[in-house]
Amino acid sequence: MADAVNTTPRDNRPRLPLLPLTILCFLLLYVVTCAPGLLWQDSATFQFRVAKGDYEGALGLALAHPLYIALAKAFAAIPLGPHAWRVNLFSSLCAAVAIGFFADALSRLTRSVPAALMAAVMLGVSHTFWKHAVIAEVLSLYAAGLAIELWAVERFIRTRSTNWFLLALFVNGLGASNHLLAALHLPAYLGLVVWSLKARRIHATTLLTGLLAYLLGLLPYLALIARELSRGTPLGATIHSALFGTVFAKDVLNTSFSPGRQLVKTTQFFALNFPTPLIVAAPLGWWLARGSRELKWLAWFGFGIFLVDFVFAFRYPVADQYVFFIPCYCVWAVFTAVAAAHWLTKSRPRLIAGFAFALLPALVYDVVPPMLKAYKVAVPFRQDVPFRDAYAYFLRPRLNSDVSAERYARSALGQVDPNGLLIADFTVNNVLVYARDVLGVRPDVALTVPCDIEPAEPRVMFTPLGINDYASRGLAYINTDSSNYMPSWIFEAYDLELKGVIIRLHPKDPTLEQGNQTTQYTLPAKE
Repeated sequence: MADAVNTTPRDNRPRLPLLPLTILCFLLLYVVTCAPGLLWQDSATFQFRVAKGDYEGALGLALAHPLYIALAKAFAAIPLGPHAWRVNLFSSLCAAVAIGFFADALSRLTRSVPAALMAAVMLGVSHTFWKHAVIAEVLSLYAAGLAIELWAVERFIRTRSTNWFLLALFVNGLGASNHLLAALHLPAYLGLVVWSLKARRIHATTLLTGLLAYLLGLLPYLALIARELSRGTPLGATIHSALFGTVFAKDVLNTSFSPGRQLVKTTQFFALNFPTPLIVAAPLGWWLARGSRELKWLAWFGFGIFLVDFVFAFRYPVADQYVFFIPCYCVWAVFTAVAAAHWLTKSRPRLIAGFAFALLPALVYDVVPPMLKAYKVAVPFRQDVPFRDAYAYFLRPRLNSDVSAERYARSALGQVDPNGLLIADFTVNNVLVYARDVLGVRPDVALTVPCDIEPAEPRVMFTPLGINDYASRGLAYINTDSSNYMPSWIFEAYDLELKGVIIRLHPKDPTLEQGNQTTQYTLPAKE
């Protein structure tokens, strides 16, 4: 029983070209369902930064993602369709590559192509993975790195060639140059190194070469750190920025949370990603791998990645917390493949049921959001943004028909008086900056800072003093009257007049000072 997973005789028939075929199939899925253009929130930030070649960003080194910006910019240089769509499409390519490498690695690990494909399909159509495959985001590139690392480590274990081990470390360094989630793999690598030394699979001299391979992959990130130091930024401040960015240190180091409440939320995140009976297979797969002589390394290497990321994400209190469990979702699929090879590939009925379960989430995501909307079931997503269906946008991964962001930006900017000011919260402001500064929509309209990205002139500090001149001339507008997204002094100092999708500000008493002239709008919680 302990080694049941890997007792299948080796198949000497020629292997299917599983890697390229899986990449092509999922690339087709993601291209067809890819968002056609400008997107909301962080995606607009990345679309703007890629367009401008901004490798640093405005939120500190930890949120710079230089490898993503460089690769997405190179990909977006292909003259095919709108620029924003090309940036989205880069995520589709990365996600398809991730699924291809996962499928190939899992087929070798389980010696079962059906089991590998079953798990790959389950991951490929899961909510967060699919969602990030069709928008401008860094996590599909992260997932591709994780998949290639697993693929290379499997080759290292199977062939005993240290070149594969060095490749895995190099790719992990590249991954950290894209997103620091990849650095959370290092404890798992430490365990792998200790085991490999004891088993005499590597020598102590290999560790130095491995360190050099890792640092070589990390060069894009190290270059940003060196650049910051060369500008005279103190070493402590640079390290703080490299580890935490400028605004999220408190969240990264958070220790004050309700375990019970967070456990409920985390359970919901996993249920959202795997609304299928296959969700129960991963723990069984881990147990089988742990008892297998050939897969014991996978049980502990995968568990190491899962555990460290789970602890990090579990206590990371940001609005999009579910996103940071994506390493856990990937590892969950890996162990699902191990269980599927043991139970779901032994007969045709089981095989059919397994693939039906793997595909079930795609049906759930298409059917459930309109049902929730029809019955007015409350969802924890902002619903006051014009043209955007929050149920579909947040709960349905595919976004091939969503044009709400550009539609809103063109409408809102178009309704501002000439040389006016449009004040927007952080959900919307990035969209307006992209539309104005990249698409050329209403370059006369002033926008506000601070912002996740740096808009061109005209721009105005979001303070009473900054906006008062525009407001006194009837030229100041806000995008929402929600107190969750606008500071209280706006409602204390101004009367509001709805004008299309934006709201004009009228001073209640133009002769009075508008509150504390240095009060600045602070970053609200994102959606």
